[in-house]
Amino acid sequence: MEHEGFYYKINKTRGGKRNIFKTCKGYTVIQLENGTIIANKDHTHLAYSPTFNMQQLTKRFRTSLIERSKTTALNIIYDDESLR
Repeated sequence: MEHEGFYYKINKTRGGKRNIFKTCKGYTVIQLENGTIIANKDHTHLAYSPTFNMQQLTKRFRTSLIERSKTTALNIIYDDESLR
């Protein structure tokens, strides 16, 4: 989940609330059933850099190649995806 430039992993869901933790010291957010996000503390670091975003794009690109390779030739897939 992405919120205000930070990425979180959902650790548990209980009573309609999702507890979502970040690796920096003590930072936790809670997402309610209606989608409202409650933050407990401020982060001890800046939001993720463009490098992290590039890594995410690369990961999506590779996932797309793997999924499409089951039915389409790789050179066609690569040409299509590289144009995006």
